[in-house]
Amino acid sequence: MSYRARVLCIDDEPGVVELISLILKPQNIQVDGVNSGREGLDVMRKDPPDAVLLDIMMPEMDGWEVYKQMRADDKLKDI
Repeated sequence: MSYRARVLCIDDEPGVVELISLILKPQNIQVDGVNSGREGLDVMRKDPPDAVLLDIMMPEMDGWEVYKQMRADDKLKDI
């Protein structure tokens, strides 16, 4: 199946990732989910998605830090 877009959902609550997937898949949007900011940055650097849905309040690395690192990375700053 060919999707029209790919979204990376970064949230420490697995239920949120599942909910986002249930909402977006019928719109032909692929949803990949990870449960930490560090993992999200690793995934984005290997294969940048079209968009990111980012939880702000997460342990270890919060969403603001992920956002700052995305903006500072030339490969990720336009996501």
